[in-house]
Amino acid sequence: MAVHRAAVASFTHDESYSYMYYPRYPVAEILEHTDAFTNNHLLNSLGMKVSEQWFGTSELALRAPNLFALVLFLVHGALFLRALPLVPCVLGYPFLIGNTYVMEFFTLARGYGLSFGFMMMAVHHLYKAITTRQLGHLVLFHLASILASAASFALLGTHIAGIITYSIATGLSIREGGATWGTLTKGTIVNLAMSALAVALLHGPITNVMAQNTLDFGGKGDFYGTTVATWARSMVPGHPDGSAVFKAVQVLIVCVAVGAVAVLVRRYRRGGPGPVPKRTAALFVVTSMLLLSCLGAELQHLLFGVDRLVQRFALFLVPLFALVFILLAAELARGRARPVVHLTLGLVAIHASISFLRGFGPYRSFEWQFDVNNKQAVQAVLHDLEARPLGQAPASVGGNWIFEPAWNFYQQTGASQVLGRWERDRSLEPADFRLLLPSDPADMHTGYHEIARFAESGCIVLRRNVEHHPMAAP
Repeated sequence: MAVHRAAVASFTHDESYSYMYYPRYPVAEILEHTDAFTNNHLLNSLGMKVSEQWFGTSELALRAPNLFALVLFLVHGALFLRALPLVPCVLGYPFLIGNTYVMEFFTLARGYGLSFGFMMMAVHHLYKAITTRQLGHLVLFHLASILASAASFALLGTHIAGIITYSIATGLSIREGGATWGTLTKGTIVNLAMSALAVALLHGPITNVMAQNTLDFGGKGDFYGTTVATWARSMVPGHPDGSAVFKAVQVLIVCVAVGAVAVLVRRYRRGGPGPVPKRTAALFVVTSMLLLSCLGAELQHLLFGVDRLVQRFALFLVPLFALVFILLAAELARGRARPVVHLTLGLVAIHASISFLRGFGPYRSFEWQFDVNNKQAVQAVLHDLEARPLGQAPASVGGNWIFEPAWNFYQQTGASQVLGRWERDRSLEPADFRLLLPSDPADMHTGYHEIARFAESGCIVLRRNVEHHPMAAP
């Protein structure tokens, strides 16, 4: 389904803008993040550049790096849950991978899907580093975290959270006889060395971002109303903000986080010599990373005035929360509570699956619904020109500027001989065709007639009337 959506769905505003500008830079300038505009996701721009050279300019080719990240996400998510009993593992996995909002980003040429995939890889290897004390897993955690941060700078805090989590977990393991001070020392050396590598690779790009003051995550309200609201919105799509269901999910999210902390504190107080159960260690890893990431984001807001995480910028925390929920359920599925917990997991799995099957497709989008018919709009213009040629070429276009990047993407990658380039500063000037939204002023229709309208996006395609066209063919 993800491959189908990546191949069929129209290129969006942000994807098109990125493609038109950033892959054109030399590799060295991409890695240095010379143009640090918010739309430029370092790893995605590099991925599009390489993918274009190897596979061409189709939507599927340019989105291929994010589909690779989806493989990482699915595989490492499964590996992480493998330590659980069969029922929590099987019923929890649909909740982890069935979030429509999260999964959409694996089908887009943006940095978010890449960051989700590498973050899941980092979480898995951090867990393995803590439970096996093998330094190779710790190195892989750092490499995955660096790549996740390069895909989206919002994950810098999660990398730091993982380092802190490793140190705390190793210290607790020493107390319980599962590790030695030598283990902590070696791990600290690896952490310092890999952190130095991260600084060497990311210092330049982040400095450029801060110099241009583009570290804008969009959240202007409080944490509960921005970040937590984003998580709730992704879990119950279709329910408006402020509805009873939406508010209930927000409360449940807080309850799950508090419940996970309570279970871990209880386990620590009752703990004695010997290894910690794997599912308890896994719960500690994801709970610590989730809470420390949130704490780090709040400190950035309080100390430096950085916006709170909201919408797509806060979405990388949703898989972490899903893991917390699944692992907490596995911890509670004991004795008389087991049937209730299993029933709850089953209902959540059914809801996630139905929600995904209903909401995931090429004509559905959480943030770019107005873009889902871009390809069809361009095709409507081409078909109209084929039936009624203008007598001149190429055809000019204007209207709502929001369609400009996608139009220019399709114009450049396949229709440059027939369609003219959309000049944003001339969007309101008379043109052969106009692309509008229902909210645009009615007078923009004057002198034009409608040739296509798309219900999914609301996009309206207009052609200038013959009597208003000075160069129309007789």
